[in-house]
Amino acid sequence: MDASHIPTGNYYNKQKTKNPIERFLVTHFDKQLRKMFEKVNLSKTLEIGCGEGNNVVEIKDLNSDAHYTGTDIDHDLLEQTKEKGADDVIYTDPEKAISIKFPDNSFTTVMMVEVLEHLPDPELALKEAARLTSDQFIATVPLEPLWRFMNLMRFKYISDLGNTPGHINHWGRSSFRKLISRHFDIVECKIQLPWIMIRARKRTGE
Repeated sequence: MDASHIPTGNYYNKQKTKNPIERFLVTHFDKQLRKMFEKVNLSKTLEIGCGEGNNVVEIKDLNSDAHYTGTDIDHDLLEQTKEKGADDVIYTDPEKAISIKFPDNSFTTVMMVEVLEHLPDPELALKEAARLTSDQFIATVPLEPLWRFMNLMRFKYISDLGNTPGHINHWGRSSFRKLISRHFDIVECKIQLPWIMIRARKRTGE
């Protein structure tokens, strides 16, 4: 796979939007994500697809002793993550299947925040996440078809019927629960419009 086919970071920087409605939605998404962070063991955290490293700031705020490792396919974004407090950053070659070179159960929590919608093979990524976590898993994706509808209301990506560039997978609540439940036991599933947010636990025997 050509790395140029996978957008890195925020295609649209929702964290810096000045639109009051978008700012409201993002603020509540961040609050709900922090609540999930508060419920898991962050002592050894792996974030697959860490982007600019926004989550490391929240994690270190909740647990200053947390050891945070971030992976991404963009060296510049990994540098930003390191500057924000990451203990380790790992470059992942986008032309290869996701494979993080750590033993099984190396992390207490693995997370994939706004990542799975970009991946050609989300099943492989979830299998790797299930292998690497000893306990908890957090994942968020856009809620479809609401996500596209909201883009169209902003007159964005009209020619693609509102699909954000780089989003190659699309899930509703039921289909995303079904995907995650093939690899984890779901603890909670939240709809924080326009996102689906899941916290799950490693299945016994995995």
